[in-house]
Amino acid sequence: MRCDGGRRNGWQIAESAAFRRLVHFCYQRRGLRILSHAVRRRMYRDRCLRIDDFDGDLVFHCRLDEHMGSYIYWRGCYSRDALRVFTGLLRDGMVFVDVGANQGEFTLAAAKRLPHGRVLAFEPMAGIFERLLRNLEANAFRNVSARRQGLWSEPGRRPLYSRPSAFGDGSAHEGLATLFPNSLRSAPAGEIECTTLDAAVDAEGLERVDLVKIDVEGAELGVLRGARATLERHRPVLLIEADRERAEAAGTGLEALRSHLEERYRIEVIEPGGRTRPLGSAPLGDHQDLLCLPR
Repeated sequence: MRCDGGRRNGWQIAESAAFRRLVHFCYQRRGLRILSHAVRRRMYRDRCLRIDDFDGDLVFHCRLDEHMGSYIYWRGCYSRDALRVFTGLLRDGMVFVDVGANQGEFTLAAAKRLPHGRVLAFEPMAGIFERLLRNLEANAFRNVSARRQGLWSEPGRRPLYSRPSAFGDGSAHEGLATLFPNSLRSAPAGEIECTTLDAAVDAEGLERVDLVKIDVEGAELGVLRGARATLERHRPVLLIEADRERAEAAGTGLEALRSHLEERYRIEVIEPGGRTRPLGSAPLGDHQDLLCLPR
């Protein structure tokens, strides 16, 4: 989709902010959530709008026919529970690494809270990376380094696969591209350049790494294997999206990911409302966000 014919390089400034705030409110009320979803699916599906109240006071460019952009416009954020945990961990001066930054939801939230720290963001998809840069430039952040790369266990180029059809709600979900094709994600989406986290930390000259978010559609274990020196030296807190179907497509499974993490980390599961609970001996579910705290 092209964003033509509007202001600010094709991105129109959002109108009806009061109505959008009402929808935000409704999304937080269980009985009104279905109505809110219906509004999101039917309105402004072919528009690109620039909002100025993401995370309270940040600019964010939202494509309303795209899954994440639509959620951020209508709901205020996409990863509400994980984002709440994440922002509670940030302290100015920290260094945060966003692996699978997408359009910048976590990157922007961190950059705002770390004026004397640093953010290193990785996003390999060209169109999404352009939106990430647009969001960074709109907020004039100077503490972020954005790299159009993926992370893996070793450097090199790897093929990427995307979902050939619309998401369940009819929107495009560009953030589902993966290194590991399956029945739902089988359309070739070109190749991406990959590096390792260890190599990137060395190249950036980072003297500390405090927090790493990993959202890489099944490649989590590969990313961790390429981050061994960083994890041993800096012992960062990890925030990881873990999905059984995607891990199995990668040929590893969630149990291998869990075993690898538990060598160095205590794992907690992020629950609704931004609460966490220790995983303990409980099995992992089909999909969850994990908070991994150094032992």
